[in-house]
Amino acid sequence: MRVKENDVVNQINISTEGILIDGKKVHITGQTMIDNAVIATANIKDANIPTAKIANLAVGTAAIANAAITNAKIGNLSVGTAQLQDAASTNAKIANASIDSAKISSLSADKLNAGAIRGIDIFGSKFRSSDGSTNLEIVGGNVRLTQNGGSYVNMNPNGVYGYNSGGSERFRMDKGLVTSASLGTSNSNVYLAPDSTNEVRVVDLASIPSDGIAENYSYRHINNGTHVYIRPTSGGEAKVTSTGTTGNFRPIRARTFTTDTSMRENKKDIEVFSEDSLDVFRNAQIYTYRRLNDDQFAFKQLGMMSDETPRILHGEAGDSFDLYALTAYMGKGIKDIITITDKHGDEINWLKIENQYLKQKIKQLEDRMGAP
Repeated sequence: MRVKENDVVNQINISTEGILIDGKKVHITGQTMIDNAVIATANIKDANIPTAKIANLAVGTAAIANAAITNAKIGNLSVGTAQLQDAASTNAKIANASIDSAKISSLSADKLNAGAIRGIDIFGSKFRSSDGSTNLEIVGGNVRLTQNGGSYVNMNPNGVYGYNSGGSERFRMDKGLVTSASLGTSNSNVYLAPDSTNEVRVVDLASIPSDGIAENYSYRHINNGTHVYIRPTSGGEAKVTSTGTTGNFRPIRARTFTTDTSMRENKKDIEVFSEDSLDVFRNAQIYTYRRLNDDQFAFKQLGMMSDETPRILHGEAGDSFDLYALTAYMGKGIKDIITITDKHGDEINWLKIENQYLKQKIKQLEDRMGAP
């Protein structure tokens, strides 16, 4: 101990209550063991603490190389980068978590927003449209699409079935039967195309489905209704072709073929066709021929060539004759012939009158020459 005048640099007070060491700096060079220490403020440059129990710890900045924390309560934690080898979290609320890869054995979530979900099985789920008006679910082996009104569609490996809100069937499409209010296509032409050994048949709905044997069906007439409509688009045609083809046309047989309309009130821009038709018939040839896809023994057809006839006789596509126009044109030809024959008839009648008059004159001359 060293004492300076008017100043005590260090003091040691030893009493029964304890030992007080008071000094600006205390330097202990030897090994010191403190059984039970209460340190108000400490600055430990390099501390190696095998085991510590800290009731209340405030750490400004800490770098922990290898920390094992059995139980920790952290009020506000900010972690830049963390690697958790084996973490068990009983209750965690994460406002915004970005997880590159996760393996979750069991997940319970009230709301899940995901861009893409791959390679999982989903049980007991219902998918709703963004507006909430339609939902999709799997019910009893059916994929069911339901609207708010209660109508729904069931899809399964057997077919597609539509039902109204009361459960009554609206339409169906399966191997045995297709039912609908109408059948249409976006193509210009509509084809009924059985294979080369089968037919198009119209049967009673009550006999569908059946076993495919012809005599086990109840047949219906194709004109069972008042009218039957075949409805291609405005630029299309109703075509009958051989099976598997679109250009090998087949005949149509009917009692009559009626045009769309011949009533004056259904027409406009009406003008009398006054062109002479006889020169067309006079110059056009009549040919016998076979079509390009006919074999050499096929029956020869009789007809004219469109390139030898005026455009007004052709159909809209220009590659064939319009039978209604051709018939009307032939009627015009007959009318032209009648006009000529009427003119010739009048001329013949005048010639007959002149001939009779001349006969009378000759008779009068003969009578005069023979008179005494």
